[in-house]
Amino acid sequence: MHEIGGLLSPFTFLFADKRFEISNPALIRDLESSIKLENFESKSRNLKYLTLTEIRHKFGIMRKCLKIRFLFILILYGFFVFDCKKETLYDLFPLKVGNEFYYKYDKEKMMADVNGTETWKVVSESSQGGSKKYLIERKLNAIYTYLFNQIVITDSISYLEVTEDESSLITSLFLSDSDLSFKRYQNVNQYVIEQPFAGTMVPTWKYVFAADSGLTSYHYHHPPNQITDINLHLDSLKMIP
Repeated sequence: MHEIGGLLSPFTFLFADKRFEISNPALIRDLESSIKLENFESKSRNLKYLTLTEIRHKFGIMRKCLKIRFLFILILYGFFVFDCKKETLYDLFPLKVGNEFYYKYDKEKMMADVNGTETWKVVSESSQGGSKKYLIERKLNAIYTYLFNQIVITDSISYLEVTEDESSLITSLFLSDSDLSFKRYQNVNQYVIEQPFAGTMVPTWKYVFAADSGLTSYHYHHPPNQITDINLHLDSLKMIP
């Protein structure tokens, strides 16, 4: 006798440890169909439950992965922004020993003119406390004209001292009558410092510094009692790598 889904074919089945017989074949077929359908629906419900559980599990893993990736992207973005900020700081006055700046020089004072070139060269660097001192050699080659007389100026040397503190603050007398201070490294590629017109008895001056070029332009004007105009324009430069 063969058992199928609790039925004993052909016409006998067990229920509560008791044996029952059904002689109607049509009724047996209906019972077999009902049992198969119930088994199928049970398996379908189990499969559906397993499928939803698996989907929830995979979704949870995916969500964790996305969180980790998002956090990783935020960290990378932070490093990128930090690096960008660092890279956008420009050196407005490169002071490496050996750097040279070549200027066109013009000076007018009453009836005298000086026209020519001036070369600036960083010749030394020294440390004192928390500051650095740079010595710049200025070499003038020009023609001095007074009325109708001319004098050739060859390699007239003077020196300019520049101080840089720990915060990269540059301080120097430069070419004007008072100390000039500014940050060497800034997030702008050009920086202008000027003393505008403030009356006929007050000198006016203007400095223009550019990234990786230093002083690119300078103008100085003295009031009428001692009329003086000085202009300096960067023509070329040589940077030591």
